[in-house]
Amino acid sequence: MKIRNKNRFLHLRLKRYDSGASLTEFVIVTPIAILFVLGIIQSGLIYMAKLTLNNVTFLAARHGANKEGDKTEINNSIAKGLIPFYIDATSQPSFSSMGLAFAEAKVKLALPWNKLEILSPSQEMFDTFGITSTGTTGKYIPNDNLEYRDASPRAAGSGQISIRDANILKIKFTYGYDISKIPLMGTIVNNIMCSGLTNSVKAWGGGGLGTVVPDSNCLLYYSMKRVPIVSYATVQMQSNANETSVISGSTPSPSPTPSPTPVPAPTPGPTPTPGPTPSPNPSPTPTPGPAPTPTDPSTTC
Repeated sequence: MKIRNKNRFLHLRLKRYDSGASLTEFVIVTPIAILFVLGIIQSGLIYMAKLTLNNVTFLAARHGANKEGDKTEINNSIAKGLIPFYIDATSQPSFSSMGLAFAEAKVKLALPWNKLEILSPSQEMFDTFGITSTGTTGKYIPNDNLEYRDASPRAAGSGQISIRDANILKIKFTYGYDISKIPLMGTIVNNIMCSGLTNSVKAWGGGGLGTVVPDSNCLLYYSMKRVPIVSYATVQMQSNANETSVISGSTPSPSPTPSPTPVPAPTPGPTPTPGPTPSPNPSPTPTPGPAPTPTDPSTTC
């Protein structure tokens, strides 16, 4: 009986000592679990944004391939593809809401953390394969009859390329994705990637702990609670790549149409002198005969 009571007493003492263990475990595990769940949500959103940007970049490259590689046209196509990022999802989509989202996307594309680059055709390719023609502005790389053109490689920049390589449109689009909508994620990413200039992580391009690293990505993206998402797209040109459109990003103005050369009027020949106009033949005037002599009535029998 005494042994049973003693065991019961020890059990009560141990239970009393363990009563605060659950609270301690909860305090330690809960913040880590919350950060883990938030990280999973943020990773899923970034992955969805990456898939969207891949599709947007590819469609923009296809559009640019039909528009002489015009950088402005490619940028407008990207703005249309970014409408899902800026449309008001709390209301029913409409033309007005899509128009507002498109206008906002165009404004955001002008910000420094969103950048469009045309990697091909480059200026060296235009210098090597570009030709000029009447009625066009600047040089252009011909896209027609490629199977009959000289396909031998030529020196362009630091390598050897052919005219078919010069007819490939390759673009790179960098988008600064906003991660401030998920709590704590922007601050955590900023502290990990570039916590000041002396705490950057070497594996992500930094120089290691204690090394001063002037990283532009820290100032342009992570300190602004953004993550750079990069997408590439490569398509075959479907029109002549125009140097002015690709390099400066503006559609070339059409060359002025020359005014038609005036055709000289034919020199008139000598004017024929009109002959005398024949007068109509007048009908002959009858000649009056002699008037009859009046007869004296006194001589009449």
